Amino acid sequence: MLICSDSDGDGRLFPPDIEEAQPLLGDDGFALFAELRARVRERVRARYGAVEPVNSLISWISGAGAHSAGAATAEETAHLRSFDWRVDPAHGTFAPHVDKANQSAYDVSALLYLTTLGADFAGGHFAFNDPDCDLLLEPQAGRLLAFPSGFDNLHQVRPVRSGERFVLSVWFTAHGGDGRLNSACRNFGDV
Repeated sequence: MLICSDSDGDGRLFPPDIEEAQPLLGDDGFALFAELRARVRERVRARYGAVEPVNSLISWISGAGAHSAGAATAEETAHLRSFDWRVDPAHGTFAPHVDKANQSAYDVSALLYLTTLGADFAGGHFAFNDPDCDLLLEPQAGRLLAFPSGFDNLHQVRPVRSGERFVLSVWFTAHGGDGRLNSACRNFGDV
């Protein structure tokens, strides 16, 4: 997968749902990601109504340090504050972004974590960049995070210090209604 993946700055991106991915993932791997996408779709549909998948990617980010997660030091924990454009990385997955700004068809974004913070990697928190204080989420294998893709949900991945952070991302378009979703709704659960 690494050889044929696209780079997102410090991260790698791989589309697990295209026909060309099957020989690289193998029959079992291809079927596994199809099943995971279907389960994510059902959870998103239950929360947001009629949706159809538009795109999906496996992303992984390798930390710059040793391949052990380790505990954060007090200095590293202090950097979990709100994003500061003057000093924080502003490229790739580390830059705050809005999914709908990347693709207008994206109405709902869903992330299924495949690895766990502290066990598989260090750093790499998911952050909703809110004006008063960022909301940080700790990735855990099996946790599903789903949220409207619009401009009310500016977000980013904080830098991964060590280890490997893997996520299956699936984006959906909404059907029916006025196409607007409750931007304040952030859904957390396990798949």
